[in-house]
Amino acid sequence: MTDKNWIFETVERVTSEVFEGRVAELRNELVRRTVQEIEPSLSSAAASQESGASDKLLAGVANVQTGEGPREILQKLLDQSTSFCARSALFIVNEESVAGWQAIGFVDNEAIPEFALDQNAALFQKVLTTQNSASGETSQMDARFFETFGAPLTRQCHLIPILRKDKVAAVLYADAGAADASCATSALDVLVRFTSLWLEVRASRTFAAASPSPAEVPANPVSVAPPAPSPVVHAASAAAPTWPETAAAQQAHAHASVATAVSAEASVPAQAAFAAAANSATASSAAPAAPAQAPMNAEEADLHRKAQRFAKLLIDEIRLYNKAKVEEGRKNRDIYDRLRDDIDKSRASYLKRYGNTSAAPADYFTHELIRGLAQEDASLLGPNFQR
Repeated sequence: MTDKNWIFETVERVTSEVFEGRVAELRNELVRRTVQEIEPSLSSAAASQESGASDKLLAGVANVQTGEGPREILQKLLDQSTSFCARSALFIVNEESVAGWQAIGFVDNEAIPEFALDQNAALFQKVLTTQNSASGETSQMDARFFETFGAPLTRQCHLIPILRKDKVAAVLYADAGAADASCATSALDVLVRFTSLWLEVRASRTFAAASPSPAEVPANPVSVAPPAPSPVVHAASAAAPTWPETAAAQQAHAHASVATAVSAEASVPAQAAFAAAANSATASSAAPAAPAQAPMNAEEADLHRKAQRFAKLLIDEIRLYNKAKVEEGRKNRDIYDRLRDDIDKSRASYLKRYGNTSAAPADYFTHELIRGLAQEDASLLGPNFQR
């Protein structure tokens, strides 16, 4: 081991040990400082209409922190919002729509996933352009929404953005409902903003876990075949995607002809990409089956797991921000032509980290690309795609 690698390894190990040892302490300090900073706002007339707003916010923030992934974190946000308003709903903002995800407090919560907000509504446009929360009369919102779900008695509603990579990725809608109730908008704002930060923290930790340390990158990488295929995971029982998807997107994925790979949070090392590939080996357009398994020590297996996880994260990111292009590419069988820049940049990022490691021959990026974007049919990528 060179002096440089020894230094990197030592710094990484000590930093990791210190950080892990202080996770609980740091979480508590973060919650305490957050509540301390916004205490003046919570004591205002708007926020103090409900007793114990600061205590409820403290509990809400702590609860959101227990979420392990984006889907669970957003679900906890929705649950905790009931402490501050009568009705709330989460909408996922895509290129083509503002589609309902889940709701709580409505007469028909199950109808929210089938509803898409009018992107031209004045209140939503204000949130989108300023990336700040906005309150207003129901006349500034999508009239169809209130025709379908009923308008709040106060005729006031509130929209709060959830930011991801400096973009509005989702919006929380809140109101006081049909009763003569209140909506503690200041507390809701803080809760949602904290959720946005926590989502970023979780994403950063996931990417950090997927990145190999210098000690994991051998000077003379040895070719190691990927692990053997794992049992097929049916799409209906597969783990949640990296970012919550709307009902329409979930239905599209449910119609995929092969199994979905395990999520990026899974503990089984580097198996999912090859499970689907082995299943579709008889089809000429499908991904190639995995080579025979070679003996692999614990360090190599961990490296393969991180490489597969990182590849999946890259492809999930492409799909999240380009859903319309992905769907059009599938229909016209030219996904690569429509997303060439995104795919090439992501491939470069993957190769920079794992191109000179023992995980390189497995080519997890291509497997995840075919699985995640082309639904296991490589021909959907188009004739210009090169493996």
